[in-house]
Amino acid sequence: IGYELNHDMDFSNIFYNITKMTKILDDDYNKDSSFGIDAYKEYNFMGAREQAKNGYQIVKRSFYYTTGLDSISLLKTLVFIINNIDDTVMFKRCGTIEKYKEVKKMIANLDLHLLDTEQYGEINKVNDYCINNNISTGGACDMLICTIFLKELLSRM
Repeated sequence: IGYELNHDMDFSNIFYNITKMTKILDDDYNKDSSFGIDAYKEYNFMGAREQAKNGYQIVKRSFYYTTGLDSISLLKTLVFIINNIDDTVMFKRCGTIEKYKEVKKMIANLDLHLLDTEQYGEINKVNDYCINNNISTGGACDMLICTIFLKELLSRM
């Protein structure tokens, strides 16, 4: 983003330049060890490294998906992101692939087009379940923060 601010600030170039800058991450899979790399090797999870290598396409998609910075729009965007990435933070907190898939399904089943009292109850149930089971959607939240940052930045240009 700094590079683009210093040059022509073409929004689409931000994501392209990220892919150029992160090519070096290909080597990580052969020499480093982390939960994310292990999840990639065992389950083909495309965690944070893959998001970076691919130019944060989920952020780009979320940027266009997000209609605003109000709480309802951001909640919808967070659920969109959770449903469209492999969140290794969440996977690690779940402990097993089965529990991870169960939580992902709970989130995917939320109908965010029906934001009425009943639906808030469902959202709260999922939220309470995650809190009670120490489950975090940290990877998805990082992508949401990137989306918010870009929306804010570009709205001020």
